[in-house]
Amino acid sequence: MKTAFLTKIALVLAGLYLVCPGMSRADLPVLFYDNFDDGNFDGWSPTYPTTGDPATPPDVVPSPQGYSLRGVGSGYYPTDDPGLTVLLSHPVSLNNVGKLSIEFRAKSGPQWPNQAQVWLVSGNNVYIVHDYGESNRRADWLISVNGQTQHEFNYSIGNLAYEWHDFAWTRDGNGWWSLSIDGQIQAANFYQDNQLTSFDKVGMHIVRNQSEIEWVRISGVATPPENWQIVYQTDFSSDPGWITNWPDRYVWDPATGTYCFSHIMYTYSYIPIAYDPTLKYKLEFDINLTQCEWGSYFNLGLWDADMLTKGPTHWHVRYHHVDEGNSACIVYWTNDLYGGGDSPIMPFALNAWYHNKAIYDPTSDMFTLEI
Repeated sequence: MKTAFLTKIALVLAGLYLVCPGMSRADLPVLFYDNFDDGNFDGWSPTYPTTGDPATPPDVVPSPQGYSLRGVGSGYYPTDDPGLTVLLSHPVSLNNVGKLSIEFRAKSGPQWPNQAQVWLVSGNNVYIVHDYGESNRRADWLISVNGQTQHEFNYSIGNLAYEWHDFAWTRDGNGWWSLSIDGQIQAANFYQDNQLTSFDKVGMHIVRNQSEIEWVRISGVATPPENWQIVYQTDFSSDPGWITNWPDRYVWDPATGTYCFSHIMYTYSYIPIAYDPTLKYKLEFDINLTQCEWGSYFNLGLWDADMLTKGPTHWHVRYHHVDEGNSACIVYWTNDLYGGGDSPIMPFALNAWYHNKAIYDPTSDMFTLEI
């Protein structure tokens, strides 16, 4: 069982909008670039990109195209100096970026540890791309949300990891990521993700004096604005008139302007709306869970008229308590096929308010969830 409060809910429907033909990576406007050819790293601070903690500055050394930033020493973390590996941060202000490319020229080395990384930071969230040396010899991509890795992609590149090469990690307008090396696509559409669209820092992490980065470039274009038509909304300042099969457990509280519920299996509360599963929808709501025992869950989303769990138009945001702890995610059914449920997973705390935004786009068959 769990008790919780809703203060506001809004369901909106995307209207029509114009789109332009897809761009190649080379067509994307450059938003940030530094090649260190002035022999320094002015504008960068030796700090951890997400926390601001102090770190070790790099060595600036000659390289085939001018100058590069190189790691320091062996790259080990001594117990009394957590900043031995090189970490750098540079402030940026990039907003509403849809199509995106993270590029750098780097090389790594065979000894452990050895990595050259570029970070694109959005608050506590980050995209990280690697030239990963050591015995791994890979080009890696990952997204971390609130300190937890949501997805990681690894691509073996052999001894290319130890040589100078241009790496480009590019996201298209539908959120699909691809990897190119020296202008040639190596892994097309390896993962779909467009959660992060606004960025406040570019970062680098260079481990060991065999790893170097010669330049960094961030390119992208803003996502075209969407015109949303409101289908349903309430802030619970007045009785929302939701229909429930257990009125003692689903109650509007006029004193606080919230909707309170204590959910157990087979209980529900709903409001009928017009719904077309071929259109794009956005669901936003605020929630505060005060209790969430192991095995319990709360769902808020869109169902068919019969309120069955399965159905081609059914999807919802779920807050639940599983073996790994409290987490939120998207769950959906498409023609009786289950999807989501564990991706993305976002931890939550009790007695704290969270704003949720879930978007379903049937054209790309893609869900996104921001909390």
